[in-house]
Amino acid sequence: MSQLNEQSVADRISGLEAEIADKKIKLPPDIFKYVEEHISSVNRILEGGRMPTEKDMEFMEHVRMWLSLDEVDRERFTNMESFLGFKEVQESKKRQISLSQYLACVEVLEHLGFSSEDLSKGDARIFQFPGNGRVATARSLRLSDYSGALPDNFEVMGALDLSKFQGKHLPKNLTVNHELILDDSPNLKEIPDDLTLGLNSSLQAMHCDSLERISGKISVGQGLSVGSCPKLVTIGEGLRVANAFDASNCTSLKKLPADFLVGRELCLYGCKALEEIPDNVNGPAFARYISLQNCVNLKKLPSSLETHKLNLFSCTSLKRLPDHLNVDILNLKGCDSLECLPEDMKVDQTFLHSINLSSKEQLKKDLDRVKKSGKVKGISYS
Repeated sequence: MSQLNEQSVADRISGLEAEIADKKIKLPPDIFKYVEEHISSVNRILEGGRMPTEKDMEFMEHVRMWLSLDEVDRERFTNMESFLGFKEVQESKKRQISLSQYLACVEVLEHLGFSSEDLSKGDARIFQFPGNGRVATARSLRLSDYSGALPDNFEVMGALDLSKFQGKHLPKNLTVNHELILDDSPNLKEIPDDLTLGLNSSLQAMHCDSLERISGKISVGQGLSVGSCPKLVTIGEGLRVANAFDASNCTSLKKLPADFLVGRELCLYGCKALEEIPDNVNGPAFARYISLQNCVNLKKLPSSLETHKLNLFSCTSLKRLPDHLNVDILNLKGCDSLECLPEDMKVDQTFLHSINLSSKEQLKKDLDRVKKSGKVKGISYS
């Protein structure tokens, strides 16, 4: 420890003031007060005939650390206590955390009714810092209508409710082990490649007016719902949904990826720009329920299609059904462009209401044929 004398103290203080002046930094009121109070304290010690200790002079090092931040980061701290709280968390061996992560954690805590002191003291018991630059929480978080930042490398062991989230992007390397809710997030642009979801997870991002892209690199353990996202145009190749996929009323969606996999239900109701379901889609051909109702531009189905229920209500551009069609319940109401039926189709219950058969000779012949074959049952039409 360097030895202090009256002149060295004066030099240090003048040096600090010169450093602030050289950088042309206007101190925030709370930090200005912090500096003034500590300089006054040191001067009182000198006037009393004593020398300040290194501990008394520690405030100068605190201010210099604050000055060493770049301008954007420096402006995030309006008082020295919040900055020192960050340093305390950052320097703890078990709490490796970056400035941006710290500030994001503080924003989350404040949204939940805690303060930054709760983070440094650990009283909130929300965030854990397991190392490797990660931030984790063992609880579910409800952050509906949240406009702040979230920490990068963030893992939520429970559910994360970010409905009405105001940001454009999710944090980097976000992991959610249960339900992730992003409904009604007006500025969200994409479901990113680096999002990780747990084995029993589900993802909801309905009514997201700016959502344009869903990564194909994610795998959803249960259901994925992105209905009524009017700008959604891209679903990345490789997307895996173990249970149900709902993109109803995504009016800009034109196609599905070739290797898309969905386990149980595929709902594309009202996808008015959708033109085809590709032949080599792995999954929808065997989903239990497929709804393509009001897909008015749909012209082509997979060449092999086997499912429990296929709803093609008002698919007004569809002219043909795939060969070898095997369906328990088939709804063809309002399919006005339908020209014929495949010879070897197998259906237990068929609805053809609202199709005008007066000018469709081939379709009438096919109806007579399939009725006689006994492979198509319960035909109902008018």
